[in-house]
Amino acid sequence: TEYGRRYLRGIQSLQDFRDKHPLTKYDHYQDYFQRLAEGEKNVCVATKFDRFGTSSGTTGKGKLIPVVMKTSTVYRAFAMLEDDQDMFLEDLSVGRINPSLNLDEEIRRSLNAALKPNLARANELRAEFARGFEGIAIRIWPHLLGITTIDISGYMKKLSEKYTKGTRSYSPIYACTESVVAVNLWMDGQPQRYVLIPTEVLTEFVPEDLCAEENPETLLIDEIEVGKRYEIVLTTVSGFYRYRMGDVVEVVGFHENCPVIQIKYRTGELLNLRSEKIDKLVVNNAIQESLGNWPGVTLVEWTCAESPLMYGDQEGVQYDMYYLLFVELEAEVLLSSKQKSLFDKSLRKQHEFYDHYRTIGTICEARVMIVRPGSFKKLQEFIVANSTASYNQFKMPKKLHTKATVDLMMSSVTD
Repeated sequence: TEYGRRYLRGIQSLQDFRDKHPLTKYDHYQDYFQRLAEGEKNVCVATKFDRFGTSSGTTGKGKLIPVVMKTSTVYRAFAMLEDDQDMFLEDLSVGRINPSLNLDEEIRRSLNAALKPNLARANELRAEFARGFEGIAIRIWPHLLGITTIDISGYMKKLSEKYTKGTRSYSPIYACTESVVAVNLWMDGQPQRYVLIPTEVLTEFVPEDLCAEENPETLLIDEIEVGKRYEIVLTTVSGFYRYRMGDVVEVVGFHENCPVIQIKYRTGELLNLRSEKIDKLVVNNAIQESLGNWPGVTLVEWTCAESPLMYGDQEGVQYDMYYLLFVELEAEVLLSSKQKSLFDKSLRKQHEFYDHYRTIGTICEARVMIVRPGSFKKLQEFIVANSTASYNQFKMPKKLHTKATVDLMMSSVTD
């Protein structure tokens, strides 16, 4: 292939490959994959591709690579069913798609041709919906044995707490748009953990403290240690060579001498004002601890941002460095300043470097912003409308990367 002649010529061993081929990110492949998608052959792989997909692209243009089903899709399907249950039941009763939905007419005609009225089923579902949506899955599908899906964004816990309560959920593989990386051998194990598959891909590991470097030294599968975290680097049969996924995992044990991992966070979701590097799991733990001291409050969704993003277009303006935490609750609740400050206190307790920068005053107290119900749905609509993401692929970002998204959330703050 053209890529092989340019980057792989003369490579005789794994060590040669690691020494001569740089670590890569998606932009390294973008032109090659576009040419493959347009039908050109022998560009970067000799294998014939049956199809291409695009990744979620929630911060801009999506990546042209295969896609897989995720728990976030299942969760959003149930949430949409709850939010739009009246419309759904009406459509099921009369056997046609609601005319208010914005659909291509050809798609609408095709769907309507396949639908038939089912008033009896609509009445069954209406009775179950009236009882609430906790454990709804097993009530509307009594023979449901379990849900098998891929959980990368942490939606499995949210599903099991509400919609699929009482139903077994199992994430059989750790996969991404680029490849299958590992397999879960423990159906009832929580949290989910996965055994790496050394025969499917060549996996390298960047130690967590080197993730910010452009071309750091990597470790191989026999060199990683229990209790340590690494960014995953993949070489796959689909044309990725030493590709930095952006996923950081922790080695939690071994199975038959093969590492067992848990997914921790994505590098792009780190909060990082002064090199403190706080991952979303730490943030979520601080939120959960705070919720325990906010009586009568149920969390719907959250996301974070860094204060410099608010002032990026104001040259010369002096501003404080702090985190913004946007929180949507099930009902509008007024929280006192003291209650909101619990998040910052919990974050300091859980993260040594953040506490250090707070103590010396180079990072100010995190600000908790309560937004109106429905704000995250509007954020989803905004991101989908302004990127290549589709509703099926959408993953709610735990860190906002554009001023436009921060401005949108600020416009929804209740107090």
